[in-house]
Amino acid sequence: AGAAVSLVVYHAVAARTLDGVLEVLETLGDKAPAAGIDVECAADVLNLEVGEASFVLNKQAPNLQLWLSSPVRGPLRYDFDA
Repeated sequence: AGAAVSLVVYHAVAARTLDGVLEVLETLGDKAPAAGIDVECAADVLNLEVGEASFVLNKQAPNLQLWLSSPVRGPLRYDFDA
């Protein structure tokens, strides 16, 4: 039962995290239009375009992680820790 509860909590926290990141990036894009920020989130995948650079932040539920694909730092994985 513990694993099932953790998965439910993971989904809730990951969704809030993606929503929060989206909100911050949208606000930044509105305040600094010259930065060329384009951000959208659909189906648990957040896509960010900054000029020619593309970043992707998405849920990886089987691993209880968020994954960030970055042209600057490469792939990064963030573990969910209740």
